[in-house]
Amino acid sequence: MTVLERRAGFDLDAQRDQAVAALEELIAAKVGMGEAPHEAEPMPRGEPVVDLMAALRASIAETTAAREAEAAPAKKRATKKAPTKRAPRKAG
Repeated sequence: MTVLERRAGFDLDAQRDQAVAALEELIAAKVGMGEAPHEAEPMPRGEPVVDLMAALRASIAETTAAREAEAAPAKKRATKKAPTKRAPRKAG
């Protein structure tokens, strides 16, 4: 008994048997040039697909901009210091 069978009550052999039976049925239909036993049903339309790469790029751009704004505060204008007075030169 596998972990999957113990935890979920999942019978892997039954699933394999169903898959094998469906495959054998399909092969028999194709060999006899008959029609496939049933057509696949179209998938129901759900939520729109999210472009994960675009979301990742946007997230990285936001994070980078926030870090840059945090690391580089607004530059202050440099204030000029008053010139220092020199001692008068001695003649000589």
